[in-house]
Amino acid sequence: MMQRRTDSSVKIKYEAKRWLIMEVFSFDIDGTLVNSYKRLIACTNGDAVDWECFLDCNKLHMDEPIELNISVMNRLIMGNAAVILVTGRPERMRNCTLAQLKGFGALVDGVLSLIMRNDQDHRPDPAYKVDALSRVKHLGNLIHCDDNVDTVNALIKNGFKAVTADKCDPSYASIMRHMIE
Repeated sequence: MMQRRTDSSVKIKYEAKRWLIMEVFSFDIDGTLVNSYKRLIACTNGDAVDWECFLDCNKLHMDEPIELNISVMNRLIMGNAAVILVTGRPERMRNCTLAQLKGFGALVDGVLSLIMRNDQDHRPDPAYKVDALSRVKHLGNLIHCDDNVDTVNALIKNGFKAVTADKCDPSYASIMRHMIE
C-alpha cells in the first residue's frame, strides 16, 4: 500500500534540501568592509608595507567603514542568510577586529564564522583564502566578495564563485532575490 504524502512532509523535505544546498556569503574585511587605506599608507616604508604596523590593533582607528558593503552584509544577516568573514588579519587581532566591525554597525553577532589567519601564516592572500574557504565549502554554495583581484581570480580558478568588492551589492542582491522567490 502506498503511503500518502502530506503537505508537511513535502515542506520538511523542501526545507532539508534548501539547507543542504544553502547559499553561503563570504566577505573579506580590509578593502571590502573596511577602508584601511590610511592605515596602509601610514605603514608603508618606501615600496614595502610594514606588516607589523599594518596588523596592529592600535592602528585600526585610522580605518573607515565601507558602508555599502556593510549594509549588504547586514541585509543578508537580517534575511537569515549564512554569512562568514574571511580575513588575512591574524588571529591575535580577533577581539579588536570584532570591536571595530561592531563600531562600524556590522551585525557580527549574526555571522556564522570569522576565519582569521594563524599568527604564523605568511602565505600570500590568494593561497591563504583558497585554503581557508576550501575548509568551509561543505556548508553550501559559497560566493566570496574580496577587494584583491588576485584572490578573486584564484578562488574562481579553484571552483568558487567570487566577485570584487565593488560588485558585492549587485551580485549578492541578485542571489538574494532568487533565495526569496
